[in-house]
Amino acid sequence: MLKKNIVIGGFSKEQREKELEKRKIKLVKKGYKFLKYKENGALKSVAVFEVDETILRKEKSM
Repeated sequence: MLKKNIVIGGFSKEQREKELEKRKIKLVKKGYKFLKYKENGALKSVAVFEVDETILRKEKSM
């Protein structure tokens, strides 16, 4: 399993939290596993997901 960092953008903390929820729902359906969220401000906040290599290969091939 690989870890993948995904940037969560938004100017306010509320916007970032909404964006995080949207991304979590979307990516969990694809087979990702949410690990943690690191709040670092507007364009530096990061969600860390764990994903199987086969899923990543499928996404890259598309």
